[in-house]
Amino acid sequence: MNGTPKGPSAETMATLFDLDAIAGPDPYNGHPPPKSGPCTPARVGSGPAGHTCGDCGHRARLQYANTYQKCGLMQHVWTGGAATDIRVAWAACREWIPETEGA
Repeated sequence: MNGTPKGPSAETMATLFDLDAIAGPDPYNGHPPPKSGPCTPARVGSGPAGHTCGDCGHRARLQYANTYQKCGLMQHVWTGGAATDIRVAWAACREWIPETEGA
């Protein structure tokens, strides 16, 4: 042994495991992902590119003291709290439909 480590260099490992490049763009568009439970029927970002929860026909707006955004397909799990809220900036899921179809 001459003290030289065997195997790939740190630079090679960084290239092999560049997780940011693998992951692609952030489907939550800078918003935090949901803290618990499913609030969307499919994985955020699995829908058509360029669309968001905000322009989906399934989006429901619950008006109380504030307006709460929910996915209409997930009404069976809605709570009175933020756990089932969606963010209009999230990338669309595969269940996305144009706003006029869901109305």
